[in-house]
Amino acid sequence: KHGRVKRIRSDRGGEHTARKFADYEVATGIWHEWTAPRTPQQNGKAEVTWRTLKALVRAALYEAELHQAHWERAMATAVFVYNRTDGHDGVSPHTRLTGKAVDDSKWRVFGCLAYPIDKRYTTALTNVAEVGVFMGYEPTGYVIWIPTRSTYLTCPAVKFDEACSTRAARHAAFVQHTRGVHKNLKVQLYDASSDLADLDFLVPAGEF
Repeated sequence: KHGRVKRIRSDRGGEHTARKFADYEVATGIWHEWTAPRTPQQNGKAEVTWRTLKALVRAALYEAELHQAHWERAMATAVFVYNRTDGHDGVSPHTRLTGKAVDDSKWRVFGCLAYPIDKRYTTALTNVAEVGVFMGYEPTGYVIWIPTRSTYLTCPAVKFDEACSTRAARHAAFVQHTRGVHKNLKVQLYDASSDLADLDFLVPAGEF
């Protein structure tokens, strides 16, 4: 879809030295560069990128006061943002790969309060939204953590309260929600035509 891989570099791990993988490289014209085992200095660019992503994950979880059990979703969101951030040449990896401009208008504060709206499972007099925590993006919508059910869900229509992005603020909002206090928030509709639908890396959501 976006061209082909020209070159890879690895540390001679078993997953990269298998005969079947080597045959695939020959058939597709991929040039494989080898580094010395246990010498990450020889693969500096990848190591720096990995260090940057881990720093983003730590900062996101700390700022949102979320448990480390959510590191997978935090990492997926960090990669999403990193791939859409301009590099030294002023062009993001996403734009360079797809040719599409980055649309950040639908980005939201990681860990903020979110109300996913799903009318399929409601009646005329029940709430049309659950209260949850914004955890990232997927091609079909926003990823929301629902603490009361200990599960992630993906929803295309979500109400966000980005002012509530700390544990204390979320707790107060949860209390208000359980008391039936309605928050007049703008609904953010997910646009499948935006660059959010072009995710190039996703980490499966883990259990809390």
